[in-house]
Amino acid sequence: MALCYWNLFLSLGNMSMKKGISIAKMTVKAVIKNSKGPLVRAYFVFYYSLCTCGTIVVVTTLGVVVFLIYVHCFEWRRNLCYKWKQRLLEEKKERRKRRLDKMISEYLESQYWMRFSGYDSRYSDIIF
Repeated sequence: MALCYWNLFLSLGNMSMKKGISIAKMTVKAVIKNSKGPLVRAYFVFYYSLCTCGTIVVVTTLGVVVFLIYVHCFEWRRNLCYKWKQRLLEEKKERRKRRLDKMISEYLESQYWMRFSGYDSRYSDIIF
């Protein structure tokens, strides 16, 4: 899933970079055509090539940062869910154990009182 987002982000960034590069090329051509002197032309060529490289670097850096943040949050969320699920399972086991202990103690207590009160289980179906 993270790789899918990464590819989507890179493809969007690549499309915007291509658009930015084509705009920069058209601007450089217009400036070179209308400018007077080689120094101005060289400055604009250098400036727009620097902008193009900067765009590529910024988009790539942003992609890496977004990808790392997504992976970090995904791992954190997965660990949190795992810990939460483990805690619920432990609480469930503890409740089951307490309920079983209570049932056993009630059964043993009833057996104790039945034994010493003269109760005979053979006559348990007789209603008085």
